[in-house]
Amino acid sequence: MVWKWLLLGFCGLLAMHIPTYALDKLDFITALDKVYDATTEDIAYDALTDTLWQAYQQPLDLNTATPLELSDLYILSPQQIDSLFAHLAKNGPLISIYELQAIPHFDARTIATLRPFISVEEIYPHYAAGASSQVIVPPYGTCLMRWDRVLATPKGYVKNPKTNNIPYQGTPDKLVMRLKWKHPTNGWGWGLAGRKYPGEQMTWDPNTARYIFDVTSGYVSLEKKGCLKQMIVGNYQIGYGQGLLLHTGFGSNKSGEAIPIIRTSNTGLKPHQAFYNYGFTGIGTTLYWKEWEQSCYYAYNDIDGKVEEEAGGNRYIKSVQRSGSHRTIAEINKKAQVNEQLIGTTVVYKPQSNDLEIGITNLYTWYAIPITNSRKDLAYKFEGNKNWNVGFFYRYLWHNFHFFGEGGLSKSGGKAGLVGAIASIAYLDVSLVLRHYQPHFHSFYGEAFSERSGNNQNEKGIYVGMAIQPIKQLKFSAYYDYFYFPEPTATIAIPAAGYDWRARISYQLSKNIIGILQYKEKEKCRNIPKKLLKKQVPHLIDITHKVAPAQRRTYKLQYRHKFTRRFSMASELQVATYHFLQALWYGYGIGQKGTYTYNKIAITVQVVWCNADTMTALYMYEKGPLYSESRPNMYNKKGIKPGIAICYKASAHWRLEGKYSCMYVLNADQRGSGNEMIMHNVKHELRLQCIYTF
Repeated sequence: MVWKWLLLGFCGLLAMHIPTYALDKLDFITALDKVYDATTEDIAYDALTDTLWQAYQQPLDLNTATPLELSDLYILSPQQIDSLFAHLAKNGPLISIYELQAIPHFDARTIATLRPFISVEEIYPHYAAGASSQVIVPPYGTCLMRWDRVLATPKGYVKNPKTNNIPYQGTPDKLVMRLKWKHPTNGWGWGLAGRKYPGEQMTWDPNTARYIFDVTSGYVSLEKKGCLKQMIVGNYQIGYGQGLLLHTGFGSNKSGEAIPIIRTSNTGLKPHQAFYNYGFTGIGTTLYWKEWEQSCYYAYNDIDGKVEEEAGGNRYIKSVQRSGSHRTIAEINKKAQVNEQLIGTTVVYKPQSNDLEIGITNLYTWYAIPITNSRKDLAYKFEGNKNWNVGFFYRYLWHNFHFFGEGGLSKSGGKAGLVGAIASIAYLDVSLVLRHYQPHFHSFYGEAFSERSGNNQNEKGIYVGMAIQPIKQLKFSAYYDYFYFPEPTATIAIPAAGYDWRARISYQLSKNIIGILQYKEKEKCRNIPKKLLKKQVPHLIDITHKVAPAQRRTYKLQYRHKFTRRFSMASELQVATYHFLQALWYGYGIGQKGTYTYNKIAITVQVVWCNADTMTALYMYEKGPLYSESRPNMYNKKGIKPGIAICYKASAHWRLEGKYSCMYVLNADQRGSGNEMIMHNVKHELRLQCIYTF
């Protein structure tokens, strides 16, 4: 323990020489921005924000936190978490927050990003009084307002000479607004949110659930009062298990990381403040007693659907929609026409060791108007007005092994199951996920790991992923996913199989330079167009099955260089090919991005040159206002797209952001199709956002 005393003295000297501002806790918005800037995965930012806000209020003590709690922050890699716990096991509790610098794989950027959400109970306060992480957090609230618009007039906003009507009922502006407040001491909180997509009308119409904005949500919450862990009245969301019955809020599909499923966690009952329709409207409560936790919830949702009537007067619907735009008269007439009621409960057992979670979920769903299928619908599509689900889930952490799984049963008798494991051994992380979703399994609010996002039925598969970092500068990751659809799908006429694999290598040339090389290949069957079937080429096409495999390959090269503390650049090259029958398509794109930061202003300039089509569409991330860029932008044209994003942090309370971009398409005299058509080849877009923290 002698070295501990030496380190203690060093930490004391370091604390005296570090500028005061380095010890102050960042405001939440700035801390959140650092997490998002360091993340390039497909993340549900609104759900992650809630998790980080909880940790910001009550920082996780690194000497007592569990690996599951740390992984839920989306900041540390499995290897970094393993290194931390190996350090604790060998050397005992951390003395100070500065001891993280001595742990392998913990770099300065990671520590700075993690700092606002963790703490270390200082063993010797005399030496580290200036670095105490015990911060009293006052009541916290935010007000967000965002405006987007395409600076041109699409066809949908112009009077149709044939019908003498304007298709879209609203303006081309996209507006979002959110107010959120929470008191960390007494547990009360509330929130309001509204969203209007381009073409939607701002009006007051209770019949179509339009209250000024097209989509409006709000809630009042109370937490941590006696045995009451959480109670929400209004709009909320629920996440348990692996998302088979209740979606956790975080995407758990294949992404830029080979070990993505480790991120899935029990978010439980949370307020719903996202800018989309998905969620519950009603009341939910979570009670806890020692090692047991129970959530009970009731929802009364109005969802979209076209109500039709039979000759006998019986009403029915063919399908329901839980999200979408309401721009035209036809779209508005479908809005909030179907009432759905849901009642459910989830019981979770979590022992004090925090290495085990076991839960059972029961759900019952009822529609006021039954769903009726037509002859063209898939045989296993849900039909009727009632459904129930029963599910079981677990998570178990044993040394460096993480086991998880979930199984479910629906009223139709359909079953679904997912089991997996993650092992972290030295410099190697390995994951395995097995899934089996029967065709007639029906779960309306589930979104577990699958090839087809948001559809946990009619699929079998096995996923294997690995990540290895033999030296600090080099990291290699890869995954292979095999999937099989036992019955036809909406786009494949027969049972079919496919695969998807990806290999990625990154090399840290220096502290400020990193290079990334990636290859991805995917083969998936698709229906053969009727015009090709008529040609009847037996050696190329199976006329009986009417399907053929399509293969897509993508090559990606990235280079990032931080020249100075204020200036950094990132370059990206992508090439894609698509092979179907004897036809071959190819496309490429080149992106260049530079960011300059000076005091309170950050300016990012980006230019993308692309030459692609729908078969070889490319995906690149663009810098945009906070919360607004959770998915990469798609490029499927030949042209150039320059853009600029500016962020001005006027103070700890004010954050002003703007983004302008224009897409210039070559060899075209119009953009888009249908009501979205623009009668020239340049598309200008402008986005402004203001966040006020109080």
